[in-house]
Amino acid sequence: MLERVLQLLVSWTRPFRGDRTTAVAFGLLLSALLFALVFPAFSPFAPDATDAEVFSPPSPRHPLGSDLHGRDLLVRIAVATRISILVGAAGAAVSLGIGVGWGLVAGYFGGKVDAWMMRIVDLLYALPSVVLVLLVLNFFESAVASRLQRVFPDSPDQARLILLVLCLGGISWLTMARIVRGQVLSLKERPFILASRALGAGAGRILFLHLLPNLSGIILVYLTLTVPAVMLQESFLSVLGLGIRPPQASLGTLIADGASQLNPVRMRLWLLVFPAGALAGILWALGRVGDALREAFEPRDRDV
Repeated sequence: MLERVLQLLVSWTRPFRGDRTTAVAFGLLLSALLFALVFPAFSPFAPDATDAEVFSPPSPRHPLGSDLHGRDLLVRIAVATRISILVGAAGAAVSLGIGVGWGLVAGYFGGKVDAWMMRIVDLLYALPSVVLVLLVLNFFESAVASRLQRVFPDSPDQARLILLVLCLGGISWLTMARIVRGQVLSLKERPFILASRALGAGAGRILFLHLLPNLSGIILVYLTLTVPAVMLQESFLSVLGLGIRPPQASLGTLIADGASQLNPVRMRLWLLVFPAGALAGILWALGRVGDALREAFEPRDRDV
């Protein structure tokens, strides 16, 4: 088992070797994860501590300055990065579960099942995703918050964060479903699938023991590309004031706070430049890693 895990790790890290840009992107992504997870625990400033001057510019004590409440911006970016990556990864996981399941069933059974399922996908593509997210948040946030408060009375309100993850994952699975369906339509006529069916293997066995392992590469590629898409959608909603709410903060929330401080009288650029730079760097790294994985698992797309 351990040998199999090591083989998978070696195969997955192969795209990052020999390409300096991809290696830089991978290193940047790992650094962002470590920064978000470790730095707040060792920082002398708490994320919500107001122990600095309001709108203090970058200095040796506060390398990235402070915000309008006197909070250290560096530790705020670390915590916001953690939340943004959490939303992106969890939303991508929701998208993975729905999209892979939908594509497997539609592609394997075909016929009317495939036609109806893909018409639903086409219908969902036509609907405005932001409006759907807003409707779900407005109608269900109070109910989910009250339910969570009864079950976990001492925990902070996480209803909006949970609903954002479910909503963003729920609108991001359509491309995954189409990709998986197309691959299944190609694979299900291969000799090894026909042989399994002839030997009496059921649909569940074929789907999960034969088709799904052969789709792991393409699924990994599009999962990697889904994470930055979900992060960008969450940041867009937060910039509009419709995403993560205080006391929590994502990179989109910090960008919105920084943009509100730009005025003709005085421009406090550090409040906007540093959060926006952090988000742009993470999105670029995720996109580059996803492109490298796609080139590794889809060699036919490489330039000859």
